[in-house]
Amino acid sequence: VIICHMRDDERPGGERFAETVADVQMLEKLAREQYGLTMLYHNHDFDLKKLPDGRYSLDASYTAFPVGGELDTCWVELSGASTVDFLQRYPGRIPLMHIKDYRRTPAPEGWDAPAPGCEYCPMGWGEIDFASIFDAAEKTGVEAVILELDEPGCGKTAQECVEISAA
Repeated sequence: VIICHMRDDERPGGERFAETVADVQMLEKLAREQYGLTMLYHNHDFDLKKLPDGRYSLDASYTAFPVGGELDTCWVELSGASTVDFLQRYPGRIPLMHIKDYRRTPAPEGWDAPAPGCEYCPMGWGEIDFASIFDAAEKTGVEAVILELDEPGCGKTAQECVEISAA
């Protein structure tokens, strides 16, 4: 079971974060005890905002929630954080990893995210150092990687992006 999004008020620092933590704790226990399921949290760009205490919002979520992670390499790297650092900080706790590559682009006007604009591209055509990430993933217990393509880029069709990325 994957938590894939939280509204602003449900995130660390938000008015309803304590309520969200209680809900996640209850749902994780139910999923695990009654159904034998594991619950994970999938991060996005907003999870890489820094909190007043200096931690990333994602660190606060991982600390508060009794769940593992489905780490999205694009959002971590694009924000300026390090996927390798997150994997090493939470060994054994991130069984799934979304891999997608990007090239930075100028941020659109009014952009309110911790990361600049980007164009998605086939894996290996962008800026991410996947060799280091895969090495850390193997050492820290990542069980599976999921190739993700939000939209085709770099002048390629979706099919071409998948074929290039899988090669």
